[in-house]
Amino acid sequence: HKAKDELEKKDLRLTNLESKMIETECAMTELETTASQQLHGLAKQSGQALETVQKKLLLSNDKVEEFITFVKALTRELQHRVQELRTKIKQAKKMVEVRVCQKGLSQESVQLAASILNVSTTDLEEILEVEDDEEAAKAKMEFE
Repeated sequence: HKAKDELEKKDLRLTNLESKMIETECAMTELETTASQQLHGLAKQSGQALETVQKKLLLSNDKVEEFITFVKALTRELQHRVQELRTKIKQAKKMVEVRVCQKGLSQESVQLAASILNVSTTDLEEILEVEDDEEAAKAKMEFE
């Protein structure tokens, strides 16, 4: 009778252990499923994040190319304007040189013209200076 009671206790214990083992296996399966779902979700999020970063990188590259094109165009325009200014400066220097040369030669002409016009050389020089000032103002406006 004692052996039978012990056998029943051991049988009950075995049934409990089997039940706990099944519960543990179910819990492990549930954990594996949850972990798998979380990993899948993380992989999906990573993929989306990577896609977003790639799109932003492409957009940034486009903007960089656009900026480079702008800078090149700006550089060409600045070079063109600098060349124009250099040309105008050379022309202005030549005009000054011509005027200096003309003034040296024209002293005799001024005296002759003053005597022909019957005015003093000072009066004639004042008349000529007004004309020179007007021409200089015109040249300055053209230069600007």
